[in-house]
Amino acid sequence: MTTETSKEDFFFEAFKEEWYVDVYLLPADVKKPIPAHKLILAAGSKKFKSIFDSNDSRKASYKAIIASGLKHDQLEAFLEFMYKGTLPSDRLKKHVRALYLASDEYEAPYLQEFCRAHLISSLGPSNALDTVKLSNDLCDKILQDAAIDFVFMHGDEIPFSRFEDFVVRNPNLAVDMLKVASAKIRSS
Repeated sequence: MTTETSKEDFFFEAFKEEWYVDVYLLPADVKKPIPAHKLILAAGSKKFKSIFDSNDSRKASYKAIIASGLKHDQLEAFLEFMYKGTLPSDRLKKHVRALYLASDEYEAPYLQEFCRAHLISSLGPSNALDTVKLSNDLCDKILQDAAIDFVFMHGDEIPFSRFEDFVVRNPNLAVDMLKVASAKIRSS
């Protein structure tokens, strides 16, 4: 019986088996580097492409890059996405916030879209305000609009103490949310 391997599985196998590694990434919490491939990282991340395009990078056959802000398991999930273009839902759910932040830091638009879609589809009373804050921090209007819409459509489901705490910690953002809601009410 012949089994077919998809391109994504082939590239991920190259990652897992450490074939022809040419770069190492150092997670924030562990000293052991994770081997990877410059081509894959540059294809998925504008920041990595810029790093690898620099003259200093071309001179070194092996280069270690510190992936600040990503713990070992988060960096592994980041790399799995870079190689496969997707993640299992349980892994995405566990690391979505860290991956979303990494998508901004490493200028990885496909990862950002992937994480954004998950964050929007998983909006709920327990996370909507945090998602508004996160989207504001990264200037993601698409995610922010979806989260603000959720807050105003389901505001009665969000505990008042959570909203009160949000307003105290983010007064300007709370005012911006009210302006958005007011504008939507006037236009309808």
